[in-house]
Amino acid sequence: MEYLQNMKYVVDIQDLWPEAFYMTIKNKVLQKGFLPIKWYMDKAYKTADVVIGVSDTYVERVLSVNHKCKDVVSVFLGNDGALFDEGRNKYSIQRTDDEIWIGYIGSLSQSYDIDCVIDALEIVKRRRTVSQQIRFFVMGGGIFKDKFEAYAKEKNTLAEFTGLLSYQEMVGRLCACNIAVNPIVKGSAASIINKVGDYALSGLPVINTQECQEYRDLLDKYGSGINCGCGCAGDVADAIEKLALDIDLRKRMGLASRKLGIEKFDRRNTYNKVIDIAFKGEDKKKIVFIANFPSRLDGSANGRFTYLAEMLVGRGHSVEVIFSDFDHQNKVPRELKTVVQSEYRSKLTMLHEPGYLSNISIKRLWSHFVWGMNVSKYLRGLDYVPDVVYAAIPSITAARQAARFCKAYRGG
Repeated sequence: MEYLQNMKYVVDIQDLWPEAFYMTIKNKVLQKGFLPIKWYMDKAYKTADVVIGVSDTYVERVLSVNHKCKDVVSVFLGNDGALFDEGRNKYSIQRTDDEIWIGYIGSLSQSYDIDCVIDALEIVKRRRTVSQQIRFFVMGGGIFKDKFEAYAKEKNTLAEFTGLLSYQEMVGRLCACNIAVNPIVKGSAASIINKVGDYALSGLPVINTQECQEYRDLLDKYGSGINCGCGCAGDVADAIEKLALDIDLRKRMGLASRKLGIEKFDRRNTYNKVIDIAFKGEDKKKIVFIANFPSRLDGSANGRFTYLAEMLVGRGHSVEVIFSDFDHQNKVPRELKTVVQSEYRSKLTMLHEPGYLSNISIKRLWSHFVWGMNVSKYLRGLDYVPDVVYAAIPSITAARQAARFCKAYRGG
């Protein structure tokens, strides 16, 4: 085997496993059943030469077991600011009403407390303190969509469930709102999630129930939103009233929100930090990204890894992105015809993954395991030796196999 002593292994923490499962499985005894997964992940964490994370919270988890790594940076998932502003302009809604619009974007699953917002709207209506009609726009899909929609009807809430929209359509609708809401259920392991970047770039004040202290501190620091008790409809009702009744406060918080978006979430400004720390040096490198859950691959909107890959190709590096043939967001197989290679300068390689229906399931772990082993086989068959292997976590198996691959080539 040809050893490459300076081969670099980079991990990018998108979610914490097994910690994310604890939200659903509360029993402490049953949680101990996940200890082998924690041990397995620690092995991958300890191998990393560079640690990237979508929040400080996630980076600190890696550093709790990896004491040698000095190249560390937290960069939020972020948003393509150019694509966002294009959508704002292209799908702009010219309003003539005097209603208060509240917007939510994203998945409709067990992690999101839409019921709490509906309860809060019922409280506001009962108090009769806000003269304008309040309309709640819920943009997104998921397994709980019908449940949330039925609850809104039961509570006689003026709510519109749009279903899935294209990214830019969603942006246009969101930017027409007066307030954004981020309702996350108690105990969630989520940190700085994708939707809050869109909220910030939209220039809307945010009503937040998420417990993540990192995000709550951001809202307080920038003055861009109101933090409420998690699951507390009364707090959310108070915040809705406060913002609905004070247009000047909405404007001030909205300007602060946009400032937060530009400084902390716009990839044009933030992703240079990842490039500088993970790919520093003037030499042209051969780079492999391993990420089984990229977003659309038709050139219309880039996820974190294709965005980084295209940035790196633009700087003269040779880049390959390995991804899954399972669409994790929509829980369906990804068809090769939907992947438009001509839209990308980096090479796109699709490997098989069986798929699953529920995010919290043994089948999901199995799906990730199979894909990870397929990644391992593919890496060992490469006709070139990469200088940098950059793995997203999850997948846990792919990240662990990537760590083994790097150790083998470094003679470790």
